[in-house]
Amino acid sequence: MVIYRQLTTPDGTILKSHHRHDFCRHEDKNGKTYMLDGGHSGYYYRSSMNGDEKFLEVTLSDPFTVKREYFERYNQFTKEYVKMKDIVSK
Repeated sequence: MVIYRQLTTPDGTILKSHHRHDFCRHEDKNGKTYMLDGGHSGYYYRSSMNGDEKFLEVTLSDPFTVKREYFERYNQFTKEYVKMKDIVSK
């Protein structure tokens, strides 16, 4: 099961689609358009295939150190995504 997907463009822009129908698009400095859609829900995902982008996919079978670094959850109080490694209990 996929828990995180990201696409990095040649100029260093990171595209993250968090959920289904969360379409992300970026026009790179090289003039090409990059996109990522579908989140990590498992239903579908779409991404651009220009050949010079880097694609990262983290699954449940990856080591915990990798999952901790990339997995994010939405904080409804701050209205932003927080990485698992940055979650602090009070």
